[in-house]
Amino acid sequence: MAKKQDNVKYTLPREVHTKLIDGYNSLKAEIVRSYDQSKIYARELNDALKAMKIGDQQLKQASSMMGRVRQQSLIYAKELQLAHQQIERSSLNTLGVLAEALDARDHYTSGHSSRVTESSVQIAKTMNLSHKEVEIIRQAGLLHDIGKIGIRDGVLLKPGKLTEEEYDLIKQHPIKGYKMLKGLSFLENALDCILYHHEQYNGSGFPEGLRAENIPIGARIIHVADTVDAMTTERPYRKALGLDMAIAELKKFRGILFDSAVVNAFLINCKAS
Repeated sequence: MAKKQDNVKYTLPREVHTKLIDGYNSLKAEIVRSYDQSKIYARELNDALKAMKIGDQQLKQASSMMGRVRQQSLIYAKELQLAHQQIERSSLNTLGVLAEALDARDHYTSGHSSRVTESSVQIAKTMNLSHKEVEIIRQAGLLHDIGKIGIRDGVLLKPGKLTEEEYDLIKQHPIKGYKMLKGLSFLENALDCILYHHEQYNGSGFPEGLRAENIPIGARIIHVADTVDAMTTERPYRKALGLDMAIAELKKFRGILFDSAVVNAFLINCKAS
């Protein structure tokens, strides 16, 4: 029978023991480093959260301030727009007074500009032009003859037939009007209508001899309204023609001197009235 061995101690080999101690120490060191790093991350995260709260508050403040600035800007923009519109109305009224003064130079043509404007606007509406186009035509109609201010009375108010030289002076009034109004930005869209309102559909008009669709629609409309008013108004060198005769002339030269669509719209208005 084997002898019982009590109190026998088992000792790890030195190299194994050393490896375990070294492993434990390494693990402990790694745990300490991880713990320290986690504390650093925790502080950084906390700081980041604080910064986000501060940033969020600042962002809200900035957003609120921007909202107030935007609202104030809208108010200023509206006030500026109203002021600009008032300036435009005042300027147009002033020019309208000049047009009336021009008409008043000759009692035969008194009210010519306003009649041409009214007729032109009605034609434009009948042709279903846009509101913007109608307003451009309204401006141009009112001021279409403004260039005649620069023509001396001896020519403009001459009771007899004009000489060729005098007629050439009269033919300059669209160019003179264009140059007079060129610097007014709110009239920039009406300038071509003023410049070309004496162009003929077949290219025989002035100042540039434009043809057909190359003539702005507003100018073609004013040309018809202007011609009708000239024919139906008494002049020092001839009696006024009746509206029926004026209409007959429009029909005769429809598609030749006048845009057919514009003449047709004018005739529709005549029937409606």
